[in-house]
Amino acid sequence: MAEQHRPGIAVLASGNGSTFEAFVDATQEGIVDAEVGLVITEKENAGILGRVARLNSFYNLDIETRLINGNLF
Repeated sequence: MAEQHRPGIAVLASGNGSTFEAFVDATQEGIVDAEVGLVITEKENAGILGRVARLNSFYNLDIETRLINGNLF
């Protein structure tokens, strides 16, 4: 039987990240069958960045973060 992989999720965020944290908790509790692998934000001081670091440590995850600018051109 083939090995099953959980779908990978990227999150776009600019705020505090409370919904993101609830989603990660749900993935770790088996409620959501997915894995968050990347968080993208345009704000250097977005609260979600601290949550990512804390959740990575708490659950022994490796969620990456990327900071992008809002300029399209």
